[in-house]
Amino acid sequence: VAMDLGLPPSKNNPLRTGLKLAKALRQRDTDLSILAYTSLSPHGNLFQTLVSELLPLQISFISLRNDDPNVAQLLNLVWQDYVFLSPGPAGVLSMALPTTPDPLSADLWETLALLAQGKSYPEIALSLPNVGIEGVRSRVKRARSTLIELGQLEEYQRDREDLIIWYRRHHIRYLR
Repeated sequence: VAMDLGLPPSKNNPLRTGLKLAKALRQRDTDLSILAYTSLSPHGNLFQTLVSELLPLQISFISLRNDDPNVAQLLNLVWQDYVFLSPGPAGVLSMALPTTPDPLSADLWETLALLAQGKSYPEIALSLPNVGIEGVRSRVKRARSTLIELGQLEEYQRDREDLIIWYRRHHIRYLR
């Protein structure tokens, strides 16, 4: 869940409203991923109080200023299946939804993630049970072919670095 600590909007007091909701969500589900955000300045005492309350609850926390035009950072969370509890981004959520389906299967994403960590094919094969080095090569080739066929990579972008760059640019959007 990505939640605005100013909820509800008519009572914009993070300590009285948003913090209580964050605590209730954490009590309800200890494994729930929660990202709390606010427009409070990170230099104020109220911000420090919020951080000291949220960190022990294992709640991630960011500060977004009202005048920050980069709402896209927040909308990237939608691509990670976060649910928004805020009136602010609601008007632009449709922009965050991918217009194309995930081009790669879970096994290809897993292989690209290991590739992006700088691992060699033998190291990746050791990380993936029952795959082997040839299996890793096959997965990389399949990922490359799929992306070229869909027009997400150009024909000349055939090397490892191009795949890693593509993965780093797109893994948030397609993450399941």
